[in-house]
Amino acid sequence: MDDNHPAPLDAPIDIAAPFAAGDAPALWNPEAAAAWSLLFSPVFGTWVHLKNWQALGDAGRVRLAWAWLAAAIVVFFTTLGFRLWPLFASSYDADTLQYSQWLPYVFLLAWFFGSAQAQVRTMRARFGEHYARKRWKAPMLWAIGGWAAVFVAYGYVALKGLAG
Repeated sequence: MDDNHPAPLDAPIDIAAPFAAGDAPALWNPEAAAAWSLLFSPVFGTWVHLKNWQALGDAGRVRLAWAWLAAAIVVFFTTLGFRLWPLFASSYDADTLQYSQWLPYVFLLAWFFGSAQAQVRTMRARFGEHYARKRWKAPMLWAIGGWAAVFVAYGYVALKGLAG
């Protein structure tokens, strides 16, 4: 596919690597990124996959990964909004709140089977297990810091809502 139109997700993966043997870029393990998304949210995994696609130089998949990342951010803040809603609303539908807690997990499954598996297949076909791995220290620190910031902001908003 050309750079302006990514290949459909069910299209065969082009395994012609533009890298000479031993010249493959350092990448994060895409399966580990998906697993860490259970703890850190789908925002984490979609960002890691985006960075991997950028390193691989696949412009079409990079654009698709940006869309998944944007959707993950929307899902993340929508879920937080639903959790804060009872503090500010005079009435709310408890069933909606109950179902909204599943939103990130449904999104995670959609992303995993709709996009993440393509990166796993691509990397296995191109490199097998023979590629330089990026260290997880920086992404983990950002994820932990991000969650700390979310908890502080969430606590502040929740306290304001309870006091108001």
